[in-house]
Amino acid sequence: MLNYLINWLSSPQTLVYVNIDKKSGLDCSQIDTKARLIKKRIPIRWGAWSQCEATINSLRQINEEQAEYGHIIFLSGQDLPVYTTEYIARQLNPGKQYINCTHIDTGWPQARNRFRHFHRAELTRLYIRRSGLPGFAGKVLYKSGYYLLNGLYRAFKGHWRKLPLNMEAYGGSQWWMLERNCVNYILEQTDRHPEIINFFRTTFCPDELFFQTMIMNSPFRDQVVPYLRYIDWANSPDGKSPKVLLRTDYDAIKASGALFCRKADPEKSIDLINHIAAINKQAPFTDIINTGK
Repeated sequence: MLNYLINWLSSPQTLVYVNIDKKSGLDCSQIDTKARLIKKRIPIRWGAWSQCEATINSLRQINEEQAEYGHIIFLSGQDLPVYTTEYIARQLNPGKQYINCTHIDTGWPQARNRFRHFHRAELTRLYIRRSGLPGFAGKVLYKSGYYLLNGLYRAFKGHWRKLPLNMEAYGGSQWWMLERNCVNYILEQTDRHPEIINFFRTTFCPDELFFQTMIMNSPFRDQVVPYLRYIDWANSPDGKSPKVLLRTDYDAIKASGALFCRKADPEKSIDLINHIAAINKQAPFTDIINTGK
């Protein structure tokens, strides 16, 4: 699936970079050579700062190696283009930052505690994916420390913790398309103000908060437009992951105006993948499976 995505996206207008989780068992020598690999790999933990750190490592390498580019498109390995790369490139306008941004206080109050409380997402390994007594004991231990620490902070400080530099909190989907000037601003601000990264290191799921907060507290806030992704959360099977898309979802994907959709599974979504491929005159994914290329 990753190599299929690389082949689809590789064109005279684009370069594809791939960042592989350092703890992954994936054989990187099997990744299509059309893609460039991010050299500074780190172990990535769900809900932790490492998700943003890996993205920032990617942005720094791209900036070092590419003197010019229009937009960086941030994708997962389970994303699928809805159109050809040439069409997608024509839709991305200069001076526009394609990212989903919602003010936490007015639009996403459920996420307030992600900012207000100290979190150490790495410690959730005490109970996540651990069943029985070890999982229960780990959860009790983690939650006890979590509430004690944050309660003591509130008692001594008289308030919950606050964002540095008087920034306002924003959040949204972690997938985006940003111009070079905006990327440069984010990297420069984090270099100039290490307290920003220190804050987000103890924020829960910062991948859905960091870039939105940085951009909406910047001169680029007026350039923000919809992120042009189709993701079906309304029919999520568990409320934790979006629906795996099927051939029957194509009309809704097309009508949304999105340039990319997710999640696409190489088995469950095969009819959808091949349908979109046929419309865009791409090789079907079935052929890739059968030939191993």
